[in-house]
Amino acid sequence: MSEICVNVICQGWQHQAPWMKGAKEFLTKIFNKIDVPVFFVENLSHNLPRAHASWYKLLLHKHHDYKYDSILSWDLDLLPVSVEAVENIIFSISKNINKFYVCKDTYLLKNKIEQFAELDVCKNFRWNCGLISIPKIAALMMEEIYLKNYTSTKPSWEQYHLADYFFDHMGIAACKRNNPQDFSLTA
Repeated sequence: MSEICVNVICQGWQHQAPWMKGAKEFLTKIFNKIDVPVFFVENLSHNLPRAHASWYKLLLHKHHDYKYDSILSWDLDLLPVSVEAVENIIFSISKNINKFYVCKDTYLLKNKIEQFAELDVCKNFRWNCGLISIPKIAALMMEEIYLKNYTSTKPSWEQYHLADYFFDHMGIAACKRNNPQDFSLTA
C-alpha cells in the first residue's frame, strides 16, 4: 500500500502570528480524523538562508528521508470545509500516487489571468501551491527547482517556478485545462 502523509509548514507567518494558533488547532482537529500521518513542520532543517519558508515544501521528501510515496503540503492558512473534503483529497492522491495534485488558483482565473500574465511575473501561473501533493518520483526534481530558484525575487516564491516547470516539462496542453477542478500532472 502506498504511504502518504500531510505536512503543514508552520513558519513564515510571523507577521500574522495571532491567527496561527487557532488555525493549527482547527487543522489538528480535522487531521486527527483522517488515517494518514500529519506533521506540523516547525523545524525547517534543510532550508537555506534567504529561502522563504514556502520553499520548504519542495524539500519535504528530503525532510522525511524519502519515506513517503507522496507528500501533501498544506498551507497553514488553508482551512478545509470538512473532514470529508480532506479524505477526498487523500483518496485522489492514493489513486494516482505518482502524480502531482495541484490546486488551480480560482481567484486568478476568475479575474482574467491574461491581465496578470501581462505583468510578466509568470506568464504560466495557474496554480496556488498552498495545497500540493508531490510524488516521491519527483522529489529530486523539486530539490533541483529549489536550489536553482530559492533566492528568486518573484513575489510568490516557489509557485511561479513550479508553474514554469510544469509548462516547460509537462506539456502545455495538460497545463491549459480550464476546468474548475483540481487536477494531476504526471511527474
